[in-house]
Amino acid sequence: MHGLVVEAALLTSNYVDNVMVYADPSHNYYVALIAPSHSALEKWAKESSTQYSSIPKLCNKAEAIKEVQTSLSKAAKEARLDMFEIPAKIKLVADPWTPESGLVTTALKLKREQLKTKYKSELDKLYTRSGEFIERYRGGVANACDLVPIGVVDKEGIVTNNEDGERRSERRN
Repeated sequence: MHGLVVEAALLTSNYVDNVMVYADPSHNYYVALIAPSHSALEKWAKESSTQYSSIPKLCNKAEAIKEVQTSLSKAAKEARLDMFEIPAKIKLVADPWTPESGLVTTALKLKREQLKTKYKSELDKLYTRSGEFIERYRGGVANACDLVPIGVVDKEGIVTNNEDGERRSERRN
């Protein structure tokens, strides 16, 4: 039920047509699949002079992902969500979720199992990287070259390095 509250808050972003928040039990953060509003994303691209040749290519651009993530963070703040409830990473998926695609019901409710199956690879990529880095900002970009590692978290949630390379021990929740 809690995921529905988070999804409802994120749906208030102009960039979001649909969203599925996902939590892998072996990780301590949420990720989200976003079916973006094509018109809102294209309007942003035009205003920001972001070049693209198709919606799928625009959805994979780091700048677009960062823009949507920023909007999601604002929506979450307005809904008074806690930081841990904001997806740490997102994946923009170009295909709309429709009853015809089998990803939502005729009442437009998410078919979570079908979404997880269709986007399994994308969900896995959002959680896969060498070591679990803490990001300097919750930029949510799914592109590894956009991550800014400032420490590594061990299984107990303790940071062992910081951005200066100094060793420290700090429990992260």
